[in-house]
Amino acid sequence: KNAFYYKATDEGEGVSYVQYKKPGSTTWSTYSNGSTIAKTSTNGIYTFRAVDKQGNVSSESSIYLDSTAPNVTFTKENPTKLKVVAEDSGSGLANIVLYNNDEEIETTTSGTKEFDISGNGIIKKGKNDLKVVVTDKAGNRKTSDIITIENTAPTLQITSDFEAAGKYKTTNGHFYFNDAIDVQLKVKDDNRLTSLVWKDASTNGSINVTSDASEQNVSNSITKPNADTTELTRTYTATNVYGLTTSVDFKYIFDVTKPDLDTGTDNGKPYSTIGDKSLGSEFTDIWFNSENLVLDGRFTESGSGISEIKYTLNDGNEDTIISSKKEGYETFKSTISGFAEKEKGSSNLLRIWAVDNAGNKSGESEYAIKVDTTTPKLSDLEFKLDGDTNYSSASGVILSNKTKNILIQGKYSDESDYGYGSSGIDSITIKVGTNDIPATINNDGTWTLTIKTDDLSSLSGSRNLSITIRDKAGNIEEISIDIKESDFNNKTQHTVTLYKNGKATTTKSTLNASNNWKYTFGPSTT
Repeated sequence: KNAFYYKATDEGEGVSYVQYKKPGSTTWSTYSNGSTIAKTSTNGIYTFRAVDKQGNVSSESSIYLDSTAPNVTFTKENPTKLKVVAEDSGSGLANIVLYNNDEEIETTTSGTKEFDISGNGIIKKGKNDLKVVVTDKAGNRKTSDIITIENTAPTLQITSDFEAAGKYKTTNGHFYFNDAIDVQLKVKDDNRLTSLVWKDASTNGSINVTSDASEQNVSNSITKPNADTTELTRTYTATNVYGLTTSVDFKYIFDVTKPDLDTGTDNGKPYSTIGDKSLGSEFTDIWFNSENLVLDGRFTESGSGISEIKYTLNDGNEDTIISSKKEGYETFKSTISGFAEKEKGSSNLLRIWAVDNAGNKSGESEYAIKVDTTTPKLSDLEFKLDGDTNYSSASGVILSNKTKNILIQGKYSDESDYGYGSSGIDSITIKVGTNDIPATINNDGTWTLTIKTDDLSSLSGSRNLSITIRDKAGNIEEISIDIKESDFNNKTQHTVTLYKNGKATTTKSTLNASNNWKYTFGPSTT
């Protein structure tokens, strides 16, 4: 209180004077008009009495003068607890009021009090100036020092750099994975972190963190599923002691299916080939006749998409094949050089595989590629009519009256020019009219074929035909022959006797005309 008064009345002759006694004094002082007791006067009990004109003394009245403010100590014990200790040696404590930004929060009459500020929204977002005001029973007040709490949301970030690690990222911000994911996070709150939790479409959980203001690095594992997934999101949320939160999203897709080389066919046409051979073939007996082969095909990949297609030749360096997406497949076409002829029993080893954007690697398809670039050869050709004399002219023209079968025979070879293994002979044929006549190929390096009279009858006049030898790698050689229709009698073999100077010298099926020769045909015809 700022003032008090003492008033005495008397029903008799009236009050004569008023007396007062100061704290600790035994002497009464008489009050005179205008006398004051200063607020800085001694604290304590002041006693008052009145004396009437007959000398009668009234009962005593007293008041306690307390002009000293209470003592107060205000401290922050931890992020959730504020402690006040107040005392007043005079009139005693009346109350203690807690304020935040000058808004009254809580009142107590206890001299010692711990305020719990963790909940109920006491601490607001941003700056919080907290103080207590202590009032004693005399009305003296004391305001404590201010405790400032800056309340900001926790910092939370995903520190895993999946992009730098080569993980493929979609335009929607989802990363592709083919195995369990280890998500690294960094979290901190300047006051106190209380929890870090996660939640996705179907599950949720928590991550162990220390409940303090330190910066913490933690991890969270996402289990690999058994099948591919759609776009998924896991949300991480950090909460501080005052209820502020921060969330971050981790977006991901699982692609656990490996790419696959498509070795199927469409109406007999293979989707993937090397040269003209299907990559779905058994390559044990397949040969090629070029050191440069076109690899053409496609991989199936329905998830993250193909990242790269690679191959090695004879365990050399890995090379990449450019590819493109077409009709849901990853298609490729590239000419691979470096295939070489090998020793017998050896081959070129080609490996091809694909890796998708999630890191799944297809199986390595292996192909033993055998190369033979040597042209096979025909030699020592002989021609016979029904097994008889060699009916050919000096110029290599075969004479036929089309009534006798023509037997053609000779030798073949398929040896590499460099002593490497050869693919072997696939066929020897001659085309007569519309018919391809195959030869019988013998293991001793010889061959025979017969042009039958039925095939000969389709010919008229002179015909130029080709004998073709082909090896299993596709190398070929062609030899041209002429078959000329003669004027021999039907199925009659004519004997031709050659005379010189009246003496028989030789017998041949053909003769070179000259004025110096005499010709005798049959038994008597000259």
